[in-house]
Amino acid sequence: MPGLQYRPLAPRRTTEGCGFDDGVQLLQVGVPIAGITAMSCPVAGALYRWIEEGLQPAAQRHFGQQVVRITSYGTYSCRSVNSRPGARLSEHSYANAVDIAAFELADGRTIGVETGWRAGGASTAFLKDVHRAACQTFQIVIGPDGDRFHQDHIHMDMGRGPYCR
Repeated sequence: MPGLQYRPLAPRRTTEGCGFDDGVQLLQVGVPIAGITAMSCPVAGALYRWIEEGLQPAAQRHFGQQVVRITSYGTYSCRSVNSRPGARLSEHSYANAVDIAAFELADGRTIGVETGWRAGGASTAFLKDVHRAACQTFQIVIGPDGDRFHQDHIHMDMGRGPYCR
Protein backbone atom coordinates (compact mmCIF):
# COMPACT_ATOMS: atom_id res chain seq x y z
CA MET A 1 0.00 0.00 0.00
CA PRO A 2 1.56 3.29 -1.03
CA GLY A 3 1.92 5.62 1.94
CA LEU A 4 2.12 2.79 4.48
CA GLN A 5 5.63 2.29 5.81
CA TYR A 6 6.63 0.03 8.67
CA ARG A 7 9.52 -1.83 10.25
CA PRO A 8 9.04 -5.56 10.92
CA LEU A 9 9.51 -6.54 14.56
CA ALA A 10 10.97 -9.76 15.90
CA PRO A 11 8.36 -12.20 17.23
CA ARG A 12 7.58 -11.69 20.92
CA ARG A 13 6.12 -14.11 23.49
CA THR A 14 5.50 -13.73 27.21
CA THR A 15 4.85 -16.30 29.92
CA GLU A 16 1.29 -14.92 30.24
CA GLY A 17 0.53 -15.99 26.65
CA CYS A 18 0.83 -12.54 25.11
CA GLY A 19 2.84 -11.70 22.05
CA PHE A 20 2.88 -11.65 18.28
CA ASP A 21 4.57 -13.20 15.27
CA ASP A 22 3.73 -10.60 12.60
CA GLY A 23 4.35 -7.37 14.51
CA VAL A 24 5.35 -4.12 12.87
CA GLN A 25 6.22 -0.63 14.04
CA LEU A 26 4.51 1.99 11.88
CA LEU A 27 6.86 4.54 10.36
CA GLN A 28 4.31 6.25 8.09
CA VAL A 29 0.57 5.89 7.73
CA GLY A 30 -0.27 9.29 6.27
CA VAL A 31 -0.89 10.99 9.63
CA PRO A 32 1.34 11.06 12.72
CA ILE A 33 -0.16 8.92 15.50
CA ALA A 34 0.93 9.47 19.08
CA GLY A 35 0.86 6.52 21.46
CA ILE A 36 1.30 3.50 19.21
CA THR A 37 3.81 0.70 19.53
CA ALA A 38 3.79 -2.77 18.00
CA MET A 39 0.79 -3.83 15.94
CA SER A 40 0.01 -6.79 13.71
CA CYS A 41 0.25 -6.48 9.93
CA PRO A 42 -3.55 -6.82 9.57
CA VAL A 43 -4.12 -3.97 12.05
CA ALA A 44 -1.55 -1.77 10.28
CA GLY A 45 -3.24 -2.37 6.91
CA ALA A 46 -6.73 -1.77 8.31
CA LEU A 47 -5.59 1.39 10.09
CA TYR A 48 -4.13 2.76 6.87
CA ARG A 49 -7.30 1.97 4.89
CA TRP A 50 -9.48 3.51 7.62
CA ILE A 51 -7.44 6.73 7.60
CA GLU A 52 -7.48 7.00 3.80
CA GLU A 53 -11.04 5.83 3.08
CA GLY A 54 -12.93 6.77 6.25
CA LEU A 55 -11.21 9.30 8.50
CA GLN A 56 -9.88 11.86 6.02
CA PRO A 57 -13.03 11.93 3.87
CA ALA A 58 -15.12 12.42 7.04
CA ALA A 59 -12.87 15.27 8.21
CA GLN A 60 -13.20 16.93 4.81
CA ARG A 61 -16.99 16.48 4.83
CA HIS A 62 -17.57 17.82 8.35
CA PHE A 63 -14.78 20.39 8.75
CA GLY A 64 -13.47 21.14 5.26
CA GLN A 65 -9.95 20.13 6.26
CA GLN A 66 -7.73 17.15 7.02
CA VAL A 67 -6.77 15.44 10.25
CA VAL A 68 -3.07 16.18 10.84
CA ARG A 69 -2.51 14.15 14.03
CA ILE A 70 -4.18 11.24 15.81
CA THR A 71 -3.87 10.41 19.49
CA SER A 72 -3.95 6.75 20.38
CA TYR A 73 -4.26 5.11 23.79
CA GLY A 74 -2.13 2.28 22.49
CA THR A 75 -1.72 -0.91 20.57
CA TYR A 76 0.29 -3.81 22.06
CA SER A 77 -0.22 -4.34 25.79
CA CYS A 78 -0.19 -7.65 27.66
CA ARG A 79 -3.47 -7.38 29.57
CA SER A 80 -6.93 -8.81 29.97
CA VAL A 81 -10.07 -7.45 28.30
CA ASN A 82 -10.80 -4.02 29.82
CA SER A 83 -7.93 -4.75 32.27
CA ARG A 84 -10.33 -6.77 34.43
CA PRO A 85 -8.78 -9.43 36.67
CA GLY A 86 -9.62 -12.94 35.49
CA ALA A 87 -10.91 -11.87 32.06
CA ARG A 88 -9.50 -13.45 28.89
CA LEU A 89 -6.57 -11.78 27.19
CA SER A 90 -7.40 -8.69 25.13
CA GLU A 91 -6.63 -8.44 21.42
CA HIS A 92 -4.12 -5.80 22.59
CA SER A 93 -2.17 -8.73 24.06
CA TYR A 94 -1.51 -9.96 20.52
CA ALA A 95 -0.79 -6.52 18.96
CA ASN A 96 -4.12 -6.99 17.19
CA ALA A 97 -5.89 -3.81 18.35
CA VAL A 98 -5.60 -0.03 18.44
CA ASP A 99 -7.43 2.50 20.62
CA ILE A 100 -8.05 5.97 19.14
CA ALA A 101 -8.82 8.88 21.47
CA ALA A 102 -8.59 12.15 19.53
CA PHE A 103 -8.01 13.87 16.20
CA GLU A 104 -6.23 17.16 15.56
CA LEU A 105 -7.45 19.12 12.56
CA ALA A 106 -5.30 21.29 10.29
CA ASP A 107 -6.64 24.46 11.98
CA GLY A 108 -5.42 23.22 15.40
CA ARG A 109 -8.79 22.10 16.80
CA THR A 110 -8.85 18.79 18.62
CA ILE A 111 -11.87 16.50 18.37
CA GLY A 112 -11.76 14.12 21.33
CA VAL A 113 -13.91 11.00 21.56
CA GLU A 114 -14.73 11.62 25.22
CA THR A 115 -15.87 15.22 24.78
CA GLY A 116 -17.17 15.06 21.21
CA TRP A 117 -19.19 11.83 21.08
CA ARG A 118 -22.27 13.34 22.74
CA ALA A 119 -21.55 17.07 22.20
CA GLY A 120 -23.74 17.40 19.13
CA GLY A 121 -22.98 19.22 15.92
CA ALA A 122 -20.09 18.55 13.58
CA SER A 123 -17.90 16.89 16.22
CA THR A 124 -20.47 14.21 16.99
CA ALA A 125 -21.36 13.67 13.33
CA PHE A 126 -17.66 13.33 12.46
CA LEU A 127 -16.97 10.85 15.28
CA LYS A 128 -20.00 8.74 14.39
CA ASP A 129 -18.87 8.70 10.76
CA VAL A 130 -15.33 7.57 11.61
CA HIS A 131 -16.77 4.92 13.94
CA ARG A 132 -19.00 3.61 11.12
CA ALA A 133 -16.05 3.61 8.74
CA ALA A 134 -14.00 1.62 11.26
CA CYS A 135 -16.79 -0.98 11.40
CA GLN A 136 -16.33 -1.50 7.66
CA THR A 137 -12.56 -1.95 7.98
CA PHE A 138 -11.92 -3.71 11.31
CA GLN A 139 -13.53 -6.88 12.66
CA ILE A 140 -14.42 -5.46 16.09
CA VAL A 141 -15.13 -1.81 16.88
CA ILE A 142 -16.29 -0.54 20.27
CA GLY A 143 -16.99 3.13 20.97
CA PRO A 144 -18.69 5.11 23.73
CA ASP A 145 -22.07 3.51 22.99
CA GLY A 146 -20.50 0.06 23.44
CA ASP A 147 -19.82 -0.03 27.17
CA ARG A 148 -18.49 1.99 30.08
CA PHE A 149 -14.90 0.99 29.32
CA HIS A 150 -14.88 2.81 25.97
CA GLN A 151 -16.24 6.25 26.89
CA ASP A 152 -13.05 8.05 25.89
CA HIS A 153 -11.85 6.13 22.84
CA ILE A 154 -12.74 3.94 19.88
CA HIS A 155 -11.33 0.43 20.13
CA MET A 156 -10.61 -1.25 16.77
CA ASP A 157 -9.26 -4.76 16.33
CA MET A 158 -8.92 -7.64 13.89
CA GLY A 159 -10.22 -10.34 16.24
CA ARG A 160 -13.23 -12.56 15.63
CA GLY A 161 -16.09 -10.44 14.41
CA PRO A 162 -17.90 -8.77 13.01
CA TYR A 163 -18.96 -6.76 16.02
CA CYS A 164 -19.70 -3.03 15.86
CA ARG A 165 -21.00 -1.14 18.85
